[in-house]
Amino acid sequence: MAKRRVVSKHRVRNSILVLSLIVFLVGTGMAVKLKTAQAEETSATSSSSITEIFGVLELATQQALANTVSASESFSLETTTTSTATVKPVSVLIGVPYLTQSINYPTGCESVSATMLLNYLDVDITVDDFIEGYLAISDFEEIDGVLYAPTPNQAFIGDPSTESGYGCYAPVIVAAYQEILPSSDYAVINETRTSLSDLADTYTANGTPILIWATINMVESYETASWSVTGTDDTFTWIANEHCLVLVGYDEDYYYFNDPYNSNGIVSYEKALVEQRYAELGMQAIAVVEA
Repeated sequence: MAKRRVVSKHRVRNSILVLSLIVFLVGTGMAVKLKTAQAEETSATSSSSITEIFGVLELATQQALANTVSASESFSLETTTTSTATVKPVSVLIGVPYLTQSINYPTGCESVSATMLLNYLDVDITVDDFIEGYLAISDFEEIDGVLYAPTPNQAFIGDPSTESGYGCYAPVIVAAYQEILPSSDYAVINETRTSLSDLADTYTANGTPILIWATINMVESYETASWSVTGTDDTFTWIANEHCLVLVGYDEDYYYFNDPYNSNGIVSYEKALVEQRYAELGMQAIAVVEA
């Protein structure tokens, strides 16, 4: 923003004092002029001096008035700028259509949460549509007694419609969203590594729900099964109790979620607890905004 020249209050006060002095001098000058006009022995030199005095006074008056107006406008501009500052809402709760994973998708929390967000955007899609048409899915392959599979950053591991499925991470849902949503209308943003407080300020406070990864019922996570990553020499270890939810609100102490697990509906958890579980799952989050 271009900087504006601001005249200080002291300068305004000085200008007013100068203006008052000028008024006094003008009055005195007029009296002198009247008295001189009545005198019979006024010289041409005296008349010239008075004319010069009035010229100087006139210029000084114009400058003082200009300074006063400039100062007034500057203070008015500063006041206007300050009054337009954005204030973050103390509490927010966004109405996102709720879906449960409990009946048909016991390990499909990512797909169910992703579909809730799409429905909020008025995209006509079901969880079945999302899984069958857009979700990258891969299962294990055993070679010489060694289990191979991609990482959850590449595909959903297992079957989301069974209890034995594992899950997927943010890049898999981002890829699905980018297939579903026209890039001319929406921007899909992988906000992984962004703090929850920043996400709440940027999105939730402005009425935009987001997906986050944490744990089921915010219980403690722990490392469990491992497998060899297909096509590499790497090993991946799954984090148990992984869960995906829709962040729909906050207040001073809690974050609020549409939680697809066990038909939980809208749930709230203390901010510190959510931030801890969010960190345990790599601080993964996705936002979708209008382009």
